[in-house]
Amino acid sequence: MTTHHDQPGEDAVSASRQRDLEERVTELERQVATLAAAVDAASRMQVVTPRRVDQDIRLAGGRLVRRILEKGRLVEDYRETPRAG
Repeated sequence: MTTHHDQPGEDAVSASRQRDLEERVTELERQVATLAAAVDAASRMQVVTPRRVDQDIRLAGGRLVRRILEKGRLVEDYRETPRAG
């Protein structure tokens, strides 16, 4: 009876693939947890109404969502990007 592992070194390749898969799954789990925290924070955001009609409407709490995503390395640091205005 022959097994799947007939060639020398195939066990090492299989073990390497297993480790790679485990690392990828761990990273995806971390990203999902980060996204869940960001969605939770976003669900608590409130619209800040302007005192004058000609001002833009802002969302309160957007920076918290951005920080959560930055900490989880899902977006780049917003302080490093130039702002218009």
